[in-house]
Amino acid sequence: MHPQRLTILIASLVGIGTLFLPWSQLPFGAGEVNGLHGYGWIVLATCTVSALISLFGQKSGFMPRPWWLICMASGIFATITMVVFFVPDSSGIPTSYIRYGAYACGLACLALLAATVAFKSPRN
Repeated sequence: MHPQRLTILIASLVGIGTLFLPWSQLPFGAGEVNGLHGYGWIVLATCTVSALISLFGQKSGFMPRPWWLICMASGIFATITMVVFFVPDSSGIPTSYIRYGAYACGLACLALLAATVAFKSPRN
C-alpha cells in the first residue's frame, strides 16, 4: 500500500478508535461520556469516509485528485469539529471536564489532515 494511503488509513482508524475513550466527565463524578455522543458522530463520519477512500482504487499509487480532495475536506471538517468542541461555550462542557479521549481525537484529526497534505501527489 502506498504511504499516502497507509497514513490516511492509520490516522482515520485512530480517530475512530478514540471515539470509544472518555471525552468528558459528568459533573459531581457521576460518570464519563465517550465520543459517540454529540460531536463524535461527525468525527466518526469524516474518519470513516477517509478510511474507505484510502482503500479504493489502485493501492500502489497516489490517490486521484478528487479522492484526495475529499480526504482533505473530511480532515478539515473533522479538525474544525474538534476545535468547536474545545471552545468552552460551544459544547456546553467546561474545559475542566474534558478528558483525554477528546484530546487524542483532536490529535488524530490533525494527523489525518497532515497526512493528507504531506503525502499529496506532485500533480495535486
